[in-house]
Amino acid sequence: MHLDHPVPLVTLGVGPACDARVATRTCVRILQTNGRRRHDYRAPTTTQREATSPCQDLWKPFQVDEDAMGHGATPPRVGWGRPVLRWRVLYTRANPEIAIGRYDDAERLADEALHLGDSIGQADAATYYHASIANIRMLQGRYSEALPICERFQRSMPFLAGLAWVLAEVDRPDEARAILDRLQPEGFACIPRDHTWLFTLAFLSRACVSLRESRAADELYPLLLPLASEVAAVHTVWVGPVAADLGLLATCLGRYDQANAHFSEAVQMLERIGSPASLTTTQLEWCRMLLARRAPQDEERARELLGVVLNSARELELLNVERRAVELLGHVS
Repeated sequence: MHLDHPVPLVTLGVGPACDARVATRTCVRILQTNGRRRHDYRAPTTTQREATSPCQDLWKPFQVDEDAMGHGATPPRVGWGRPVLRWRVLYTRANPEIAIGRYDDAERLADEALHLGDSIGQADAATYYHASIANIRMLQGRYSEALPICERFQRSMPFLAGLAWVLAEVDRPDEARAILDRLQPEGFACIPRDHTWLFTLAFLSRACVSLRESRAADELYPLLLPLASEVAAVHTVWVGPVAADLGLLATCLGRYDQANAHFSEAVQMLERIGSPASLTTTQLEWCRMLLARRAPQDEERARELLGVVLNSARELELLNVERRAVELLGHVS
């Protein structure tokens, strides 16, 4: 989705021939049930951005109703009277918390959604819950904890792509490469062009970068390039700006100037969105690219940026990012 357009940030998947009908119907039902006009969900104004994170602003309409309910209280008939709608709102609200980096809050909302979904017999409750939890664990760098979830649901393409990324990160490269080899023929044409297509490619991009698979990176790069200004996110999954993954792929391919431009764009987008955790991770990868390129002033820029990354990682308790930043500092003279 284009960030400057007045659309919900976390409910629509993006990709060529994307079928967002289900997500759109969900938005319409939310709007109708809460009796709110569309402008309640538009991107925040400059004043709002200065006041708080845009991710939070987008969900203020729901926050008001939830606060009125009280934690664990029986919801009123108006607005919250439909259990399926309440379930949808709960699991969808976990998404901006993931984007912001408030992983504990996101997990709490996912737990509540699972409990409610199970109680009303919602068949997708477990799948949506595990998608959120796996997403959180990946972004936290707790790949070993995401591994059993991805293995359990690997018949679903997004989970299979996530499994490739996780296997690459837990030092099981042969298994990760086997997944890439399985999906790569004809330019990853076997991946459905639905609302999961974009973040599925993002997961595969991170897998091939971790594995240093330049052939796969070379095929993924042109697929993502037309969507450089988009954000990969759906109801239960937040990946972040496509530009960040393009930066990773370009770095893997040795196209450092292109990577620099992609990382710059991704950082600007994340600053506008208000996503400090993803911002810190992207800045770390930008540092890695600068140290690989070694152009004049690159090492100095990387050193300064690594200082910012370390402070942010410690503040946000991103232990995996902090560890990797310390390792990178060891390569700075």
